[in-house]
Amino acid sequence: RVDFAVAQATTVSGDEVVVLPGTYPDERVDLAGKSLLLRSTGGAGVTTLRGATDGPIVEDDDGGSSALDGFTFEAGRGLRSQVDFRRRGGAVLLVDSDIALRRSIFADCNADIGGALHAFGETRRVDVTLDRCVVRPDCFADGDGGAVFVEGADLTIERCNLSASSTYEQGGIVHASRGTASDARLTVRGSLLDGNAYDSGGAVFTAGVDIEMVDSIVRGRSREDYFGGGLYVIGGVVDVRGCTFEDCEAIIG
Repeated sequence: RVDFAVAQATTVSGDEVVVLPGTYPDERVDLAGKSLLLRSTGGAGVTTLRGATDGPIVEDDDGGSSALDGFTFEAGRGLRSQVDFRRRGGAVLLVDSDIALRRSIFADCNADIGGALHAFGETRRVDVTLDRCVVRPDCFADGDGGAVFVEGADLTIERCNLSASSTYEQGGIVHASRGTASDARLTVRGSLLDGNAYDSGGAVFTAGVDIEMVDSIVRGRSREDYFGGGLYVIGGVVDVRGCTFEDCEAIIG
C-alpha cells in the first residue's frame, strides 16, 4: 500500500517513494507535511491509486511540498467539511501545502468543490502545478471548480488535457480566487480546457487572480443565463496570447 509506505516514520522529507505497476485500492495517502517524490515505474497507464468510499486519495494540510509522477487517480470522493458538510478535493486536498502532479490521469473523481483537486492557502500562498496531466470528462464538482478549485494559490497548468464540469456553480474546469493572499496567479500553457458550468465561467472562473494563457485551446459552455462561456474574470490582469476559443456559449460573452 502506498499510504502505508508514506506513513512510515522512516519515510522522511527528501525521500523518493517508488511505486510498481498495479491497482492500489482504498488508498488515502496523507503526506503529513513531508516533502516527497512519489514516482511510478510504469506510468499512469498501469499504475492506479483508487480512492476509498470517502475522502481524497492524496492529502496534505501540514505544509509539505511534494511531487507525484505517473499515476491514475480513480474514484476519489473528497473530504466532507465539518463546517458546511461539503466534500472538497475529489482526488487531492491541500491546505497550506504545495504539490506538483506530472504525467497523471484523473478518472471518475468528484466532490462538491474541486472535482479532482482542491487547494487552499490559509496562512500562505501555495503552489500547485499540473504538468502533462489529463482530467477525464467523468470528473465533476456539484459546486465550484469541476476539475480544480484553488484559493490563495499560484496554479500552473502546462501541456494538459482537462475536461470536466460544474453541475450547479462556476468554473467548469478551474475556479481560482485570490482569497487572503496578496496576489495569486493562473498560468496555462499548451493545454486544452474543455468545460461546462451551470453558472458563469464554462471553462475558467477567476476572482482577483492574474492570468497568463499561452498557446492553448479553451472550450466552455455556461448552461444557464450566465456569463463567460470560456473565461469569466473578476479583477486581475489578463494576458492571453496564441489561444483559440471555440465552442464557447453563454448568454453574454
